[in-house]
Amino acid sequence: MKTLPKRIETIQDVLDFAKYIKEVDDAQISPSDSFSEYVCFKTMEPTYTKEQAAERDKLMEQCFAVCEHEGVDIYELLNCD
Repeated sequence: MKTLPKRIETIQDVLDFAKYIKEVDDAQISPSDSFSEYVCFKTMEPTYTKEQAAERDKLMEQCFAVCEHEGVDIYELLNCD
């Protein structure tokens, strides 16, 4: 997956989104944190622009909704527990 998804509609979409964050953005996903809080530890600069962070935050909200609907713990799914 080389493009950021437009919507999150399934558990597989949640996993694909997390994979994108890890592999393309080179960041560790933290479901409870806004993407505006992500910082590159090498440069100590924000990882995302305001627009990029807002887009990812919207997708993360969709991840939470899908997981809740499917009865899946997002933290367990993404190995964040």
